[in-house]
Amino acid sequence: MKYRKPGFWYLIPACLLIGYLGAQKVHETGHWAVLQAFRREPVMGFTGLVQLWDVSPANPNEWTEYTDPLDGGKGWLHLTSLPQSPVEWVGMLAAGQIANLLAVVLGLLIAYNGKYPSREMGLILVLVNSLGQALYHLRNLFRPAGGDEYFIASYLKTSKEWITVPLLLIYIAATILAIRQIEEWRERWKFMGAAFLSSLALGPALMIADKVVRNQINLDNPLFQPVWGFSIPVLIVDAAAFIGLRLWVKRVRRIKETLQAG
Repeated sequence: MKYRKPGFWYLIPACLLIGYLGAQKVHETGHWAVLQAFRREPVMGFTGLVQLWDVSPANPNEWTEYTDPLDGGKGWLHLTSLPQSPVEWVGMLAAGQIANLLAVVLGLLIAYNGKYPSREMGLILVLVNSLGQALYHLRNLFRPAGGDEYFIASYLKTSKEWITVPLLLIYIAATILAIRQIEEWRERWKFMGAAFLSSLALGPALMIADKVVRNQINLDNPLFQPVWGFSIPVLIVDAAAFIGLRLWVKRVRRIKETLQAG
């Protein structure tokens, strides 16, 4: 099937917006949903549950103290109470990856069955999830600790490789399925390059923003307090990203209509 060929610089904003909404936001919403289901009342930032390490919160009554079961490190999580069983911990930690996998399946369905520009958006949804996660899990194979999978493995009393390697293979397969929908190799590299570069830019930006959110919540700044479990700036960025994506769709459709009219 033939695709319209949006330019590389048209793909970058789409990858940034879909990467935020369709990968990062989806991942954190998975964690939030399980914690909320168990009535832990989580407060989420841009890159995860709001938490503090190596410092005590200004108002400890709003936080729950946590001890890392692996290295004994002390921290504070913005929950009313901690998960009470290994099953709940594993469910909460795994929910982010499950959400990403569901996003990949949705993206593949759209890429294989949608029309322009939905097909392009489906491709991007797959790539920002599968390409980013594949690189993340590949890195995890070479570091001794860190990441949700490391803690899942500790609660299941198994090696993290039993979790990381299957996920890595699934995401690689999803990437291949996505790029096979693009006929020309030049176009394939364009999509993958845009997804990769947007991930490089998005990750550090969100980590910086998340640090600000955590500090301001600790200081009880009313502009950073949670609504529906998410800090107010997070919801504002969510809305702005959604509007930006709608504008991008309208723009590329208008370009197509102009070319057809010409």
